[in-house]
Amino acid sequence: MDITGFTVNELINMDFQPLNWVIEDILPEGLFILGGKPKQGKSILALNIGIAVANGDPVFNRKTCEGAVIYLALEDVARRLQVRLLKMLNGMPAPENFKIFTNWSRFEDGGLDCIEGEILKHENIKLIIIDTFAKFTGRAGNNYNNDYEIISTIKEIADKYGVTILLIHHMRKSGADYIMDTFSGSTGITAAADGVIAFVRNNNLVDAELHILGRDVELAEIALRFNPNIVTWECVGDMIDVKNTPQYQLLYDYVKDNTSKDNPFPPSVIAEKTGLQKSYVKKKLTVMKKKGEVKKPGHGLYYFAKETEVSEVPEVPNNLIT
Repeated sequence: MDITGFTVNELINMDFQPLNWVIEDILPEGLFILGGKPKQGKSILALNIGIAVANGDPVFNRKTCEGAVIYLALEDVARRLQVRLLKMLNGMPAPENFKIFTNWSRFEDGGLDCIEGEILKHENIKLIIIDTFAKFTGRAGNNYNNDYEIISTIKEIADKYGVTILLIHHMRKSGADYIMDTFSGSTGITAAADGVIAFVRNNNLVDAELHILGRDVELAEIALRFNPNIVTWECVGDMIDVKNTPQYQLLYDYVKDNTSKDNPFPPSVIAEKTGLQKSYVKKKLTVMKKKGEVKKPGHGLYYFAKETEVSEVPEVPNNLIT
């Protein structure tokens, strides 16, 4: 067994190369999981990202590091990809450093060795997209130890060559209190990765949200709108800016001024009093609960959380969560 160790003094005096960012402050080198529900547009988003990196164009209002891209489009066919790419490029030249494969050896049949072979063929590989986990591995992802081992093995390739591997994965149709808990299969898939990106549709204010969390990434929430003319997910801004709308302010002010621990309200009453849609109120109350702005003492009841209550639990910086 190999053992690696050093004193704290040795560690703090080590020199490391700066982290390589494929998308500035969003997507560094390593293995990231991009999850979304089936047929919601995550493959289109992955293709958008691939084109941007290949051309060195900004994405999500962030800089990209131009380089070669490999995309394993294992759930797609050439005809559909051609139609999408023609619209995405919108008359611009096709990038020569972006290679797409619709057929590939599975993980257990040497698929990872083939990926390593492609990396060695190109001088400047920056991004490898695998779409999807299930197609590449032939597994549903329901065994923690197996899933953790597979993801760790894929991650070793990313670490060895200093590239970014973006592994596309499905999210469950049913929801969860915490968005990162909605990835399909066992938690071994997300636990072994360097970071996760949740692609979420059905927002009242925007077409989709990206929730990004990683070992070297501060929590980011990005608002997206879909442009069907060029089949592209376009960045509206950070979700914090989008959430600060008149509707959200109205909801916040009403809950603050009219509810208390002894007088909680259900979403239906709040919707009736504010004139906001009940579905919007329910969704935003869930968001406010996660942020500590409201508390939920019982089923379907909410009240405004006093500042002293919110500060009871110290906040842990997101980049320290592993």
